[in-house]
Amino acid sequence: MSQLKCQNDNHEESSILGVCIDTKCKYSRAYCVACKIEFHRGHEDKLQPFSQLNKWIAQSFNYYQNLLQFNGSILQFQNLLHETINLLQFNKEIDIFQMSIEQLTNFVNKLLVVEEIETKVSPQIKQIYQEINVFQSVCKTALQQFSIVKDFKIKEKILLIGNIPQIQTQNIQLKRVDFCKFSEKYRNIQKTQIEKDGKQASGIGYVMCDYLIPKNGESLLRFNYVSGFTLSLGLCHPKKLIESNFQNQQLSSKEHGLYLVQSNGLIYSHLDSSINGYNLKDKIFPQDIIELKINMQLQSVTWIVNQKKIYTMRIDTTQDLYPIADICGVVQIVDEL
Repeated sequence: MSQLKCQNDNHEESSILGVCIDTKCKYSRAYCVACKIEFHRGHEDKLQPFSQLNKWIAQSFNYYQNLLQFNGSILQFQNLLHETINLLQFNKEIDIFQMSIEQLTNFVNKLLVVEEIETKVSPQIKQIYQEINVFQSVCKTALQQFSIVKDFKIKEKILLIGNIPQIQTQNIQLKRVDFCKFSEKYRNIQKTQIEKDGKQASGIGYVMCDYLIPKNGESLLRFNYVSGFTLSLGLCHPKKLIESNFQNQQLSSKEHGLYLVQSNGLIYSHLDSSINGYNLKDKIFPQDIIELKINMQLQSVTWIVNQKKIYTMRIDTTQDLYPIADICGVVQIVDEL
């Protein structure tokens, strides 16, 4: 029997008998004998006594497992779509008369694949968008209705791939980057928007920040993944992005100019192509806080998610570095460190 006691006035600390599972009920979930009469009259069939609670918990856990499986399918689809886009990348301004026969064949095959996908998938895209919007709305409403609060008290765990030397850092002062803003000029202008005085970017595509990482010391930038389907966050050498007009990059290739961790856990490095496509255990979700800690002396950038270090990557400090986000959703720069 539960040792919980009712805290409502005049209920004489009666024993709690169970919980109310009526979604429209505005009173406390826990109920006693007096609560049944005062607060839960009319929906007694929604009162779940402790003796039946385990059965209801087991049923709800099955629903939760279904969500996990759905999430896994979405991530697999996202990975496939991202790889497909990377493999099919091409420049419409390319001079086909300068191609070799092999290059021309490969280019034509890409166009045929794009055409095939468009023919078979396009009719479903609008419906998929509508269903995604409905699902997002249901999730948001449910979380707000029942006041679900995320617990950020996570034990720190460092995942390092690559042998990065350790030095004493207690005397190094981080540079507070509270003047970093998303760039109006250097981004996918057709598909992204800059809002809130440069502190928020939304849409689909690459958005660079108007902030050159200093060549000495350490810098710390902080971002909030507000909402969306995917997010890639990190640093870039901007030359190739600017030349491609901030279109999708061939991330599986060498020296693509980017150092990224994607929300699905995939990582990509300009400097070390051997780790491109490696999948981290840790993922990034909407409402997560992501910090980029750049150490020019160690030639490294570390991703910290909700105060947990998830990955450290080597960077080329001989070239200019700028913060970069590849978004399908909304991301904000957080000033307060």
